[in-house]
Amino acid sequence: MLNCCNQLNNWTIMSKHIFIANTTFDALWSNAYQLNYLIPYAIRAKIKLLISGTEQEQLEQEGLCQFFNNLSATTNVTSITTATSDSETTFVKRSYIEKQYPFELAIFFLYQKDFDRIRKTTIQLIQPYHELDQFLVFIEHNLPLLKTLENRYLTNNKNDTITRDLFHERIHKDLLSQWQLPDVIRSSIPTWDDIVTNRALFLDILDELVGGPRMTFTSRLKTLEFDPILIDYKVQLSLDMAYCALRQRNFKLSLSKLNDTRNRLDLCQNPLIKSIYWNEIYCDVHLKRHQIQSSISTLSSLLSTLVAKELKKMETKINSLQIIDQQTASLNSTYIQLNSQFSRTVIDFLLAQPKAYFDYENDEKISQAKHRQLEIYLYGFDDQTTNIQKADLLISELFNKSVNILKNNIEQQETDLQNLSTNIRIAKENILSRDYNELASLCDDYLRRYENNEDENNLMHNLFSGNNSNKIAEIIVKSVLSSMKYGSNEGVKRFSRLLQIIE
Repeated sequence: MLNCCNQLNNWTIMSKHIFIANTTFDALWSNAYQLNYLIPYAIRAKIKLLISGTEQEQLEQEGLCQFFNNLSATTNVTSITTATSDSETTFVKRSYIEKQYPFELAIFFLYQKDFDRIRKTTIQLIQPYHELDQFLVFIEHNLPLLKTLENRYLTNNKNDTITRDLFHERIHKDLLSQWQLPDVIRSSIPTWDDIVTNRALFLDILDELVGGPRMTFTSRLKTLEFDPILIDYKVQLSLDMAYCALRQRNFKLSLSKLNDTRNRLDLCQNPLIKSIYWNEIYCDVHLKRHQIQSSISTLSSLLSTLVAKELKKMETKINSLQIIDQQTASLNSTYIQLNSQFSRTVIDFLLAQPKAYFDYENDEKISQAKHRQLEIYLYGFDDQTTNIQKADLLISELFNKSVNILKNNIEQQETDLQNLSTNIRIAKENILSRDYNELASLCDDYLRRYENNEDENNLMHNLFSGNNSNKIAEIIVKSVLSSMKYGSNEGVKRFSRLLQIIE
């Protein structure tokens, strides 16, 4: 099997094993090794090439086309009484393959725009993959509308807003909103890959039906109205798959999907939301990778990933993001969590290795573009002069920045809370509950360390000097009480600590 997998990248070698010279198609199914290993892998591998390969690569697949044509042909078995045992066996084996890989066959016919053949030969076999049938129904029901839409783009008819609005309504209501995502944990990466690839193919076919490559000119109207819908959904699919890969600890795949979408974010319908989502996945990948490799990871390796810069970019975006639904609430929540996680990680590094950032800044092997990461995170991109390399000052600044981010977000979400609709109010209350808990946790964790003399190098002295310790204690008390007000169980669990602080 390993040998088979290695050969998948070379169709010429594979075809020598599958398309045996001077033999009938039926003989292909008589070899158990080919039946169980070579043919299934060949089908899946070459379908991927047909969908995503270049035009030249696709034109070179004559052998594969013949393979599918033969595969879908009706077996000439005259009758059960006259058929030989060999032909009966061949029929059973062919049926087995058709039932095991019906979706691959359907996708092949779809690629050839052979809609009738899909329905007649394969649609009954692909009930688990109902999206193909759903897409075909959508095309059949809306073909006149698609032709009208194509004519609108060809004639640049800006006045025909009825056609535009009707298409937007139908594609969202009857197609895109019906496509549910698989589970990010339980569903495998290959399952995600198949779904993402196939949906992208469906949208490409839709693009061709309203002009696409057949247009002899670039329709500005189509570029403004139609293309962003497809680009937006494709980017969302890639980002969702990147998130799935992140949750399944496939960091390399996650970063690969992010790279695929980086240059298309501005072309989406809502670039702000997409770019925040992109930033959050990127930061989460590197922070989780750092956690998993904590025994060998260093502050230098973390900062070299430019996580600090990405977090700073997100700060401005999040400040302009309005919480209007569950998606925007989730983006806000994730941003706050990532900021706290980053600050805690760096502070803990500095407490353990006070010279870590000084060594990073003075490491000649690190490119100039990667220097001043913490200064950028703390003070922004415009400040080109401030340099802080003393661990105690950095710890104090990082702690205060995290506290201020949480406070500002709390203030923003509590504004006019009672005048909002129920769904948005609940989403904001969940954010507030989480923020108050995180604020209490952040302050209490480092206050405990300071009280228990766990700061061997006295690096938290600036943070808790003077009246600062009392102010931080007040933040903890207020945060715990506020989280309880918003129904947080975690706030209830912290109540005993609250009494201890008050005493």
